[in-house]
Amino acid sequence: MLEYPLALSFVAALVSWFVWQLKFQKLKGVNEAMLLICLAVPVTLGWKLAGQGHDVIFRARNFYGALRVTEIPLRAVQHTLLNGETVHGTQSFFPGLSHLGTAYYGPQGGGFAILQHPAYSSRALRVGCIGLGAGTLSVYGRTNDLYRFFEINPQVIDVAGRTNLFTYLADCQAQLQLAPGDARKTLVAEVARGEPRYDVLAVDAYSGDAIPIHLATREAFALYLQRLAPDGILAVHTSNWHIDLLPLCKAIGRDLQLNLLGVISEPQPARLTTAAQWVFMTRQPLPMAGQSIPHARQVEWSRVRDLLRAPTDETGSLLELVQFSTRASRQ
Repeated sequence: MLEYPLALSFVAALVSWFVWQLKFQKLKGVNEAMLLICLAVPVTLGWKLAGQGHDVIFRARNFYGALRVTEIPLRAVQHTLLNGETVHGTQSFFPGLSHLGTAYYGPQGGGFAILQHPAYSSRALRVGCIGLGAGTLSVYGRTNDLYRFFEINPQVIDVAGRTNLFTYLADCQAQLQLAPGDARKTLVAEVARGEPRYDVLAVDAYSGDAIPIHLATREAFALYLQRLAPDGILAVHTSNWHIDLLPLCKAIGRDLQLNLLGVISEPQPARLTTAAQWVFMTRQPLPMAGQSIPHARQVEWSRVRDLLRAPTDETGSLLELVQFSTRASRQ
């Protein structure tokens, strides 16, 4: 993982030496400016690499990519799970913060579908989540609730279960189940067994650099709905640096006749939440649609472009959704 930044540092140092050799008087100011810029590159990269070497407390790689857990020793320890440069969970061990929904699982993010479910205050909920990460969603679990996490990467399951790294799963009050393997195949097997349906099904499989297309087709969403109770909420995490997933959700909503509520939350540093974009799909309109949501704004679907057709298993492609933006969520 160090080869690329080290190569950049070498090139920057070489350019710095070359610029230093140029002694054209009329270009002196330019040379000095270029020299400062070129020197800044290796210094910055060296500082970053030194910081990573100090902060990384776990590192592993397998077929699904490279995982690492970083540690930030502030007033108390804070751990973050990353796959490449994509954050998959953060937990602070400062008193009172370890049980909060952090990163993109705050009350206006992934926790929104659970807290706003019409039956949240009257009965236990069955919650499914495609994508385990650090297990952050489990903080919303209550006694008698059932939380089932679908995760294809065995190393993620291993990391989330290590209490020296994250304690979300260990502290969960709900009945907790882990379903290793491909989520779509597991959901099909649940249908065949006639298992009870979910009140909330969260799909958190789209935030990385490579989106699994078989989890983003019209047939996949039809399966999600098949596993969802009549009053259930399908929560889709659509934050992504490279792919604009709002048109996909709009097309799925159109094809499957669903009501859509898009929520773009603001970062709340005190709660360790980040800006996030979620789309909540339901058979019946959610009461808060069109209402003001604290620390968040709603997607104006009239401003989201229309796709001619949603991707299918036979003609699946996300190329037309590629966006050139450095922001993790946008409208």
